[in-house]
Amino acid sequence: MSRRSGVPLPAHLVVQSDNTTAQAKNSVVNIFLSYLVARYKFQTTSLFYLVVGHTHEDIDQLFGLVLQLVLRKVNFETPVQLMHALVRLLREKIEGKGECLFVEYLTHIRDFALWLRPLRIELYGAFGTRHGIEAPHAFTYKVRRDLTKAERNMIPNSARGFHGDEADVFACVKTYMHSTALQQPPLMVLPLDRLRAAHDMGPVPEFLVPGAESPERAKELRELAVLLRGAVYNMPLAADALALLADGPPGPPQLPPTPWLAEECDNRFSRLIASQNELFPHLPDTSWHLLVRFKQQR
Repeated sequence: MSRRSGVPLPAHLVVQSDNTTAQAKNSVVNIFLSYLVARYKFQTTSLFYLVVGHTHEDIDQLFGLVLQLVLRKVNFETPVQLMHALVRLLREKIEGKGECLFVEYLTHIRDFALWLRPLRIELYGAFGTRHGIEAPHAFTYKVRRDLTKAERNMIPNSARGFHGDEADVFACVKTYMHSTALQQPPLMVLPLDRLRAAHDMGPVPEFLVPGAESPERAKELRELAVLLRGAVYNMPLAADALALLADGPPGPPQLPPTPWLAEECDNRFSRLIASQNELFPHLPDTSWHLLVRFKQQR
């Protein structure tokens, strides 16, 4: 998108995720975000989670819209048919908001856990609620030189000189997005010398095939496919789709290349100047501008 538009990548990456360890709240995702900072892809990266009860947020409203317009009203047998229905029924509403609709069927995904393994780093201890104590909901990654004075002062004296390169990547953890103070001292998660030692990681991650199910799960899918192919249901397309899911898609993976991830980046960022934003001092002190749209009078 950046290359198509001619607009450079932003300096800060903010990922807003659902509060689940299965998809994003885990070591692999957080190590990847720290890697992006270490490689100067972004000056800072942040991973934020909403607290329980965020059902009125925009992403949940979108899920509700999908349920209302598509799943309750459209009959489909295959993922491709569902994709076409999503595009047909959602495009007008999405584009009416000035946004773009992308619907894509992924048959392969990249194994980032395997790709990041040469770093030999694991984050743990803060991704799940234990003994009634909530896990933190806000993680920000930045290099040592961009830590604020207050954040540097939080680091214990015994650790301040440990691998003391200004390009070491630190995690700044907060309990909630709206917290004004860190939950713990900044934690060094990716020292520069560890990144240099893993220079042979390779340009592109390996691939995983979602269809490579466990033998038990694959057996269940094939049995369901037999039922759908019979006279009672008469859904041959759905049966074929389930069989494909059980066996895995044929042929090599068809994923776009990732040149932005593979290419070398110089340190294109000047020293980070903290903003007056008391919640996120690493982000620019801006907010969404109030706009007005005048519709044509009838």
